[in-house]
Amino acid sequence: MRTALRRSIAKQSAPAGLSDDQVEALAVISMTVMDGLQVQWLLDPEVDMVANFRVFGDLLRRAIAESSD
Repeated sequence: MRTALRRSIAKQSAPAGLSDDQVEALAVISMTVMDGLQVQWLLDPEVDMVANFRVFGDLLRRAIAESSD
């Protein structure tokens, strides 16, 4: 899963010129966010994991796009 995520991030972040280490870190961080959201959902089933992860993904894409400007 992390490999697929890393490939996706690398593809999207190519214009930003992120290093391989940065892409790897973003893949790990993204998976960590989802793991944390799962724990939060277990503690409170009203936590919307999908909606929250979408917000995270949107913010990540925006940050990557801004770093390539």
